[in-house]
Amino acid sequence: MCLIRELFFLQKCWIGSCREYCDFIVYLFRTLGIPAARDYYKYSPEVRHGHEWNVVKDTTGRFIPIEIQDTVVRRDWVNKRKKGKVYRSYFDKQQEPVFGGNYHLRDVTEEYFGKNHVPMAVKEKKAGFIAVFAFEGWMPIGRYEYKAGEAFVENIEPEVIMMPVVGNGSQFRENGFPFMWNGEETVVFEPDTVKKEKVKLSRKYPTNPYLRNHLYHMNGTHLEGSNYADCVNAEVLAVIQDSTLELKRFLKVYSERKCRYIKLCSPPKEQLDYAELYIYADTAFSELLNYKIVESSVPAYDAPDWGIDKAVDGDWLTFYLSHDRGVSLIMDLGKPMKVGGFVFVPHNDDNFVKKGECYELLYQNGADGWASLGKKIAEDDFIEFEGVPSNALLRLHNCTKGVEEQIFLWKDGKQHFLGDLR
Repeated sequence: MCLIRELFFLQKCWIGSCREYCDFIVYLFRTLGIPAARDYYKYSPEVRHGHEWNVVKDTTGRFIPIEIQDTVVRRDWVNKRKKGKVYRSYFDKQQEPVFGGNYHLRDVTEEYFGKNHVPMAVKEKKAGFIAVFAFEGWMPIGRYEYKAGEAFVENIEPEVIMMPVVGNGSQFRENGFPFMWNGEETVVFEPDTVKKEKVKLSRKYPTNPYLRNHLYHMNGTHLEGSNYADCVNAEVLAVIQDSTLELKRFLKVYSERKCRYIKLCSPPKEQLDYAELYIYADTAFSELLNYKIVESSVPAYDAPDWGIDKAVDGDWLTFYLSHDRGVSLIMDLGKPMKVGGFVFVPHNDDNFVKKGECYELLYQNGADGWASLGKKIAEDDFIEFEGVPSNALLRLHNCTKGVEEQIFLWKDGKQHFLGDLR
């Protein structure tokens, strides 16, 4: 009777984390006599938290992953978040505990990524833990062994950068250099302090799919100029056509026509979605023009950070998002003026390098921890550092504000975050 009430409540009130969703599926499937369990990873360095999902046992004895938002069960299930290690919960006590001494978990990473044996070099010749990067420091997600003079870990996800650490509780220290199993061999990121490079960095954290959607949705947005409030006989002044993932979009206007009203139009099937819009009198973007918004579409959400006033407040972390698609807004310059260009600041996460803010670049130096390559004030929407050891694992820290940052590699003249290593 208690189980029935629980199921009824969950059906009526769909609130909770992935753990509650997993519990619901387990209750439901086991009530129907279908073998089901719960798999999880402790921490993904890409999304900064753990995640859980269900598995159901098929007629062949294989466990098939399922998630509540999917309407079908597929053997080709794909979850692209980095996991490192995957564990399955059991009611019965297992013979050996996983890391942390939990006897009710079993390591099932092999079911997801195949069997592998990954050797590694360590400073202290003893067993320890493998960890992934987290804001708080290295986050242990599994164990490594030390036997017959060899340190090794079994069954890990390829293309995930890990660090051997030793210690207990909340106190862990590096015990070697970071490494990655590429599916064939162990790649060690030991910095080469003889061969050094110059790097040019634009972000301290990768662009996730959610952010990329916001950046790409601007493509096709166009601006028209007119001397009439209803924007009749308007001339197209500029169109956002690029698909870059930059902090700002610079649009030059080459028309000699003077206009008082500017009409900003979203793509036909998209919402208007941006943080700030600056209008300039010249193509060098040096003479800023003032304007006021005289007509706008209804915002998407009745919330303080989504209104049209947020498009002119100078805060790059507040955004205007229209409710409808294929809409426009009209801006008044006060009198007919020559327009030379527009600068858009898109809906963003404030993890771009920003002019005027202080940044520190660090590289991972094995058991000695993180080593600083100095601090600098950004003079543009990127920052450059020289004398960077090659083959080093890097981290860019904003000393001015913010907490989000992720490790990356500098390869082929580009920044490569974890998600780029697939």
